[in-house]
Amino acid sequence: GLQVPIITESKGTPETERVTVVGRDPETVGGGGGPGGGGGGGGEGGGHGLRGRLTLNGLSREYVWPARNSNSNTLQNPPAQNPPSPSNFVVLGPPILQAVAVTLPSGEQYVPMTTIKNLAQARVLGRFIGSPVPIFVPPGQNPQATINYWGSPTFPGYPTFINDFMPTGTNDFKQPSKGGPNAAIYDAYGNFLYGASGTAAGIPASLLQGMGHAFHGGQNDPVNVYDIQLGIDVINTGGTISVVPVDLTGF
Repeated sequence: GLQVPIITESKGTPETERVTVVGRDPETVGGGGGPGGGGGGGGEGGGHGLRGRLTLNGLSREYVWPARNSNSNTLQNPPAQNPPSPSNFVVLGPPILQAVAVTLPSGEQYVPMTTIKNLAQARVLGRFIGSPVPIFVPPGQNPQATINYWGSPTFPGYPTFINDFMPTGTNDFKQPSKGGPNAAIYDAYGNFLYGASGTAAGIPASLLQGMGHAFHGGQNDPVNVYDIQLGIDVINTGGTISVVPVDLTGF
């Protein structure tokens, strides 16, 4: 039947979400916490080693937000690329979404994975914060066409690029005015597209990541940094981007 798990952040108020619980094993019910914030990500920024507690069906389990390496801007344990991921939930929303897929020059294909980083995303997807998910693409978007535009000889210049990709800019798809009612789940796409488009335009990775930090008061969210790097890496390895339908029950 319908259950109401309660997620309490260390610096927030309890949030509830109605889901259909399939499993009750304390080793599978629960999940890692995640920092808020975004770049293009929104919300309150996270920290290192912050802890919370999840209570579900009478079971209580502690979770820890993923820490960031002191010597880098990447997650210590970034999500594995395109692994199968069992789910504890029956999906209550639309079962089909679009996600980024990458084709390498060798012909190898993969679906890059990001991490659910806040409660807004968790509510839309019926997953816990910290769960690995594909990079969802907003309806009507063609990521390769956007990358080609910024990488063309008619590159319109850095000011236009910054204005388009900065928070609230044209390509900040987590804004409901651009991503619709489920816009929170398109946060990773904006960051991925920023990294890929900037690299195609010849902007160094260090500058792209540096601007991401600057947009967020000097310290970008680690999940955003990871998503930006995914986009940078795709272009640097000669990959091309396509969009594939994904079923929420498949990860």
